[in-house]
Amino acid sequence: MALQGVVLLVLGVLLVVRTIGGKESDAGRSLTLAIVVLVFALGAGLIARALLRAQDGARSPTLVWGVFVVLIGVTLARGGAPALGVLVVVVGVATLAGGWTATAGRRDGGLRTR
Repeated sequence: MALQGVVLLVLGVLLVVRTIGGKESDAGRSLTLAIVVLVFALGAGLIARALLRAQDGARSPTLVWGVFVVLIGVTLARGGAPALGVLVVVVGVATLAGGWTATAGRRDGGLRTR
């Protein structure tokens, strides 16, 4: 998750730099996309922090994130970028595996008892 967040952060910054440098024809659209990518980078960072701290709420957002990453990979693969799509699907499956095992060490099966 942390690596995904870093990649998204770099992509977002590159979009901003390209837009400011005048290399994008539609500045408004490019800045909007950059903001969305940076917000996703923040989300990935927050999920990674929750996973590293073994917080109770880390599993669900990680699983949802992984499903979306797999769907993005499939879309890329079918849309003309098969190699990139397969890579993104592999990252998504790894994210799902990490999310699934995020609370594997808990003895109570994820239920809190008092």
